[in-house]
Parts: sequence; structure tokens; C-alpha cells
Amino acid sequence: MQHYYNFVLDVIKFEEAAAEKKYFDELIHGKKATAAQQAGGGLGARGAHSGKSCTGTDASTEGSSRTKRPLSPGGTPQGAQSQVKRTEQSYKDALDARLQVVVVDKDDPSRQLTAEEATYLRQEIVKLIDEEPDSPTPPRFSESGLVQGALRVTCADQCSMDWLLEKGESIPARAGCAFIVMKATDRPKQTKVRVWIPGPASEPKVVLARLAKQNPSLRTNEWRLIHREAKDTGQLLVLGIGLASLKALKEMEGRPYLELSRVKFVLPGSISEVTPEEQDI
Repeated sequence: MQHYYNFVLDVIKFEEAAAEKKYFDELIHGKKATAAQQAGGGLGARGAHSGKSCTGTDASTEGSSRTKRPLSPGGTPQGAQSQVKRTEQSYKDALDARLQVVVVDKDDPSRQLTAEEATYLRQEIVKLIDEEPDSPTPPRFSESGLVQGALRVTCADQCSMDWLLEKGESIPARAGCAFIVMKATDRPKQTKVRVWIPGPASEPKVVLARLAKQNPSLRTNEWRLIHREAKDTGQLLVLGIGLASLKALKEMEGRPYLELSRVKFVLPGSISEVTPEEQDI
């Protein structure tokens, strides 16, 4: 009986030992699994911060590789090259503008010169160059042309610009018109005026031709159309005009003849009521 009792105790101890071993095994494996999960989560978190993709590739690198600007053979991004070129062109344009002069009507610098006058002026300037004695700093010019009603000349350097500003005073008058050379930035701009013309809206060039015919003191061939707004009851014209025409309009109190009546120009500094037709424009 004692042997049986001892056997039962051994079995119980064995089962308890087995159960205890199983408990510790499960506990150990559970901790390992938890650690693995935490390690995986940590790696995922670190991967999210570091930009690593599932394939082990840096996600930020992949994103940037798709948006990187192509490199030129010299190794500079094309976008950067374009920016450099634009900067260089802007600098050149600014330099050219600083060295530009215009030859204009001395009495009315805003007057639009004709192509014949521009040709005459170019020939006279070439004569002045021919008459100039040899010098280590001769007058030199990059380009010239009739631009916005003036002979515009781009000088190669400051010495050439100073020379032309000085010599320009000796250009002979043509057909009673004297000329003057000035910096392009000093040329007076055209004066902006507006006029409401009632009735059927004719083309602006037709209107200007009629104004010139009925008012000979208005040089409408030199005027510039800035804005036009046509309505059923008439049209509004905003025009750029020269000093001579502005003076003539002031002398006629801003009311030149047109067709079978007179129209009212709104001039700078004048107090004029807006017509009912203009209120919606």
C-alpha cells in the first residue's frame, strides 16, 4: 500500500512538474512573441520616420527620384539652368535699357516720328561717326530702330552714350522740325484722355481720321488706342496723345468737331461729369 501511495505521489509530482514546465514554456514563448511584435512595431515606427519602404528602399528617396529634375551633361538641373538664363537675360535687358537713347521732336518729344524722319536721323548720326577722329574709345552701338514713334539707339557703353547725347545737338533740322537726343527713360509719355462718342460705333481709325479732317490741329495719326468699349448707344475711347494735340484740345476746351456735332474729351486735371452712357462702363 505504501508503494502505491508513493507511486501516486510520484505521478502527481510529475504532472505538477509537467504543468509547471508547460506554464513557464508558454510564459517564455509569450514574452518572446510580445517582444517580437514590439520589435516589429518599433521597426515600423523607425521605418516610418526614416522613410524606408517595405522593400528596404528609402521611400523619401523613391519619391524624390520621381520628381528630380533631369541633369544636364554638366551636372546642373535643367530648371536651374533655365533660371540662370532668365537672370542673365534680365540683367542684359536692364543694361540695354540703361544705355538706350531716343532721338525725338525737340518741340514735342511725345510726337510719333515717321519712317522717313527715322531714316534721315540715322543717316545724320552715321555722318557724325564718320567725322569723328580716330580714338581708342570710338562711338559704338548695338542696335537701332523706330520704336514707339522715336529713333531708339542702344549704345555699347557709357562713353558712346555720352557722345551721342552731346553730338545729337548738331543734327540739322528737317522741314522746320528740330530734333533732340535724350535718354529713353526721360522721354515724356503720351497723355491719356478719353472721349464718349454717341451713335453707331465706327471703327476707331475712322473716328480718328474724321477728327483730323474736321480739326486740323489734332495730330490723330500719332494717337494710340489704349482701350475701347462699344455699346448700343455709342462707344468710349481711351487714347494716348502727344503734347501738341493736348494743347490743341485744351484750346478748344476739349470739344472738337466730329461728324455733325461736337464731342467732349475728358482731359487730365479737368472736372467733367460722366455721361449716363458711361456709367455702366
